[in-house]
Amino acid sequence: MTSPQVFMVDDNRHELQLGDLAFAEIGISVDFVGLENAETAVERLRALAADPSSTPPKLVLLDLNMPRIPGGEILAFMKGHPRLRSIPVVILTTSNADADRTRCLALGADEFCVKPHRLAAYLELFSSFRRYLDRGAPGEPAGPAAGGAVPDSPAPLRSSASG
Repeated sequence: MTSPQVFMVDDNRHELQLGDLAFAEIGISVDFVGLENAETAVERLRALAADPSSTPPKLVLLDLNMPRIPGGEILAFMKGHPRLRSIPVVILTTSNADADRTRCLALGADEFCVKPHRLAAYLELFSSFRRYLDRGAPGEPAGPAAGGAVPDSPAPLRSSASG
């Protein structure tokens, strides 16, 4: 049996290393894919969306504040695409702004989590992600029961100078 794949998208290399180490430390075996910028993440997600034979990740951990393409736009892209919309997305950010939380949850994020400052709390948070890894296969098109009509194409992504 192969380990479930997890994408973590964060422009901070140290956060990616910490995420990978957190799964190992708590004993959750995953195929961890650290994506250090939003552009690379978008390329990977578009490739997944275009290839019906590809296996999508079981979970995407997404930073909100990134340069050029903010995490909220990646979230909107994913939730607007039939092959990507059922992949659980957890926003993992330093922002604790109510407006960010409200917007991300409205766009379809499964959770909005502020990055903990203490290692023990970080490990506890990552341990809670096990529930997403134990679910059935993600990436299958959502039908009317899962949110209504499926759009023909996702919203376009634009580059933004601010993150």
